[in-house]
Amino acid sequence: MSEYQYYKFERLDGYLDAKARQALRTISSRAEISATSFQVYYHYSGLKAETYKVMLKHFDIGFYYANWGSIDAYIKLPAGTIPDALLGFSRDGLHVHQSDEWQLLIFSIKEYYEYFDDEDADDFFHHLAGLRSALIQGDWRLVYFMWLRELDFNDELEAIPLSFRL
Repeated sequence: MSEYQYYKFERLDGYLDAKARQALRTISSRAEISATSFQVYYHYSGLKAETYKVMLKHFDIGFYYANWGSIDAYIKLPAGTIPDALLGFSRDGLHVHQSDEWQLLIFSIKEYYEYFDDEDADDFFHHLAGLRSALIQGDWRLVYFMWLRELDFNDELEAIPLSFRL
């Protein structure tokens, strides 16, 4: 089986200027880059940048898929959107990265062995904008779900922070 990696990022708020698009071109000569998106697939090698850094700097939602079973979904939010109780809450399936301007949630599945193609990826990707909007409006069910997911893997869960209780 050959290697296959697929990256797709989108900017929902604003546009990528020429300088930003040029910077993105330096990390992938094969990517399709527009004023609002970046998309590329690889059969060898990979992206020449840390994905979370690309997201924090340029995009609002993103998606990564590899045919060996890894899936990452990225949702970037304005700084201060994620409550302090969540900062530092990292689990196998949820990681948080921050900059002065942004907070980035990364939802990961490391072992997904069902058949998945670009069309499935696009279907999945279209849900990310709605999830981002819900998070910005204070709907934390997605984060709660990631906490609850640990129950499947761990008999002892940390208490969910009070600010997350629904």
